Amino acid sequence: MLMNNVRHRPPAYALLLLCAGCSLANESLLERFEGSSIDAGPEDAQPVTSQDSGAADASEGDASGFDAGPAPADRCEDNGDTLVLTDTTEDLVIDTRNNVSTISSLPSCGLQVPGSDAFVAVDVEPGTYWHFHLQTDPTAASDSRERDPTLYLLRDGCNVTQCQAATVADYCGSTSDEEHFGFEFPQAGRWFIGIDDRISGGGVYLLDAVRPVCGDGRVDHGEACDDAVEDGPACESCRLVLNEDDRFATGFNFNLQEAHLVEPSAIDGTPSVGLTIGGLLGGLADCSYPAYYAIAVEDGRPNLRVEYLMQGVDACDADGEAQDVTMVLETLGGGQPDANITSGACPTVQARLSEGLYFISIVDDREDRSRVVRYEVRFTLSP
Repeated sequence: MLMNNVRHRPPAYALLLLCAGCSLANESLLERFEGSSIDAGPEDAQPVTSQDSGAADASEGDASGFDAGPAPADRCEDNGDTLVLTDTTEDLVIDTRNNVSTISSLPSCGLQVPGSDAFVAVDVEPGTYWHFHLQTDPTAASDSRERDPTLYLLRDGCNVTQCQAATVADYCGSTSDEEHFGFEFPQAGRWFIGIDDRISGGGVYLLDAVRPVCGDGRVDHGEACDDAVEDGPACESCRLVLNEDDRFATGFNFNLQEAHLVEPSAIDGTPSVGLTIGGLLGGLADCSYPAYYAIAVEDGRPNLRVEYLMQGVDACDADGEAQDVTMVLETLGGGQPDANITSGACPTVQARLSEGLYFISIVDDREDRSRVVRYEVRFTLSP
């Protein structure tokens, strides 16, 4: 049974954690920020859909971002009856308990998904950014909540070999009941969102598909900030800015679109610029969300060096032993430029780059990610 109704989450589960525009429904994740001076970020804006006027309004169609006639499909195919999203739609209830597993693996991503699946289509324009959030329905029977949900995107045609790391959300294990990911669509057309599970059988889920609008004066789910918000944090192209005045990363910055923008300052007595920033890894149940940072490289300073620094014994041991952290250099398209990347004690990234915007991801590879790790990273650009 697949239900296409949009309804409210009960108050006990709504907006339990507000992390720079992305809310986490798992209350245990609040522990990461308890006892710290971290600002959890601006509150989520109200949904762009018409759900505030009640679930019955979903029958009106366009206002809630989809046609209330079709329903989520039990297989990935464009048969004319599949629910198609064209705008923000939240709290979409999907019940896969009577479905089967039509896609059990995504070989190009090395991912096994034996759970019963469902599919929703989304029509996009090139360059549009969407944020997807899937969680088990907290109002469903307990046996329907013991799940390990997974989200993925497939192009029209549903070829499972199209799977890429950027189009899959599988950051969390079986002790967490949700997944998030954001994606900027490179091409126009129809894509399919797969609602699946790492555990066999079906469950009841809530899907949010949000299309943030940068510059509309509200911080949408999937935005780190919004340029038009008055008296808000420093923000550029809806990226939270880190500079000499604010060096510590707060909230979610786990994908390319929500990456915090590093603005280095002049280094006295040198032609170089640099900035040391701080952040947190871990403490989000058994989830392994990376931390992303963006930095603009100019022609006059093409040499980028990024150093993961020792912060007490949290980032690197006093003996210099690495704490299972990996750094990766990426482009907006997800490519990886040539770079000299070291591992071991306090990894580094060094590369000579052409002008443009680049991204550093910091991945927490520890087997036990329940302990919060505070780290520092130094960014330097030189001639």
